[in-house]
Amino acid sequence: MHLKPTFADLLVGLPAGLLIFMGTALFSTLLGMATGLDFSGTWTGLMILMLTAFITGLIAGLARKERGPATALVAGLTIALIFMAFWLAARPEDVYNPLLFGLPGMLLAILCCVPGGMLGARLQKTS
Repeated sequence: MHLKPTFADLLVGLPAGLLIFMGTALFSTLLGMATGLDFSGTWTGLMILMLTAFITGLIAGLARKERGPATALVAGLTIALIFMAFWLAARPEDVYNPLLFGLPGMLLAILCCVPGGMLGARLQKTS
């Protein structure tokens, strides 16, 4: 298992981080439309982020074998940087989920993506 990212991990991890962002936004929007509830300030957005990050890390681990955990780490760091950019650019009158776009969302994106990459690499070794 290699956790030191290379340039190839960066090239694959950047779109994977964007995939986490788009998947989280899409799934939370669809869930809000289907239920008619407002998830803008609840923990549901954080749970959706954790699930999306873990699944993306798992796919990276399955696809990249030995380099999967490093690719998942880059993907987690990418989504954390995206959330930090939104958090820093937010104005006081903007309505956003502070759990998702704040420090909890940034940390959980990394902490859920890397174990998914490790599990995917382990599953790839056994098969």
